[in-house]
Amino acid sequence: SLAETGAHLHELGEGRFRLGIGVSHDLSNQVYHVQPGQPLEDCRTYVAQMRAAVERTGPQAPIVMAALRNRMFDLAVEIADGVVMFRACRNYLANQVARIPADRRKEGFFVGNSIPVVIDDDPQVALNIMRQSQTLYLGLANYRNYWRGVGYVEEMDAIEAALAKGEQDRIPALMSEKWLRNITLFGTASMVREGIEAYFDMGIMPVIGPVLREAGAMAHYESVFALYN
Repeated sequence: SLAETGAHLHELGEGRFRLGIGVSHDLSNQVYHVQPGQPLEDCRTYVAQMRAAVERTGPQAPIVMAALRNRMFDLAVEIADGVVMFRACRNYLANQVARIPADRRKEGFFVGNSIPVVIDDDPQVALNIMRQSQTLYLGLANYRNYWRGVGYVEEMDAIEAALAKGEQDRIPALMSEKWLRNITLFGTASMVREGIEAYFDMGIMPVIGPVLREAGAMAHYESVFALYN
């Protein structure tokens, strides 16, 4: 069913559409009452089944797999047409991009990273808003394990200790600015634009996700569009 839908959108979009798949995380799986299996094995099987449906669907959209750690990243390089990360650490991404063979990059293998963004004329205001917005993901063990694995051991240990005591209100204060700057973009318009350009320089497509504030959602997207007017 997804292969057919993706092929239809691929045709309508005249090649601009990419079909993303991923195993999500425990919180979403619980909401939908899904019992996950083995992520690597399931993704390999799922992509193979989608590819096999081409006789029914016709030309299919490029498949982009969600990944964070190296094993899923490498699997995406092997079987998919691209990979998209989510709140990946910028200082570690270069190591992962280097794992992509040159022939795959020449074929147009897509690499993206989804990045929360806050633009404000006052960098401190932007920092505070970003801190408040990241509490949810710090409550997920798979993200904490990833961030610990790329060097933020002290921050993750402190946050896990707060979670164990039920002190969720302390979590924003335990987020180091260094860690936040590695996984998000915030500050003045020029600071954010500089960060976006740094991703492009690495060969990574920054997938921007404005953090919603008191104004309507579109106002925050417009603030990002304005960076390139």
